[in-house]
Amino acid sequence: MAIDKILLIVPSEKLEAKFATRRKVIFPIDTAHACTQLHNAGFEICVIDYNTEDAPYEVLRQTLNDFNPDLLAVTPQMLTFNVREMKEDSLRSCGIAKEFNPEIITIVTEIGRAHV
Repeated sequence: MAIDKILLIVPSEKLEAKFATRRKVIFPIDTAHACTQLHNAGFEICVIDYNTEDAPYEVLRQTLNDFNPDLLAVTPQMLTFNVREMKEDSLRSCGIAKEFNPEIITIVTEIGRAHV
């Protein structure tokens, strides 16, 4: 299977209630770096940042339908508060992608690793 289209997902970084006075949004620099490298290598790239979406799984389903990626990579960021929730987002996202297309390649990168 040739890989031409890659969908990158930045999982949600949920804050505990006592810290959740506003939505946490940190620019996903690791993902931006990966996008640049992949784009320069000739891949078509799409990114969903769950931290900026009110209904991220619906956005994921719509993007899978519209973009039809060959590979989905969930790219947790280095600055995180709740690794457990990020793991749940990651696994759920991969499951939704496999329901959409059982042949899609799914990857979850390790938190805090560079995307090179």
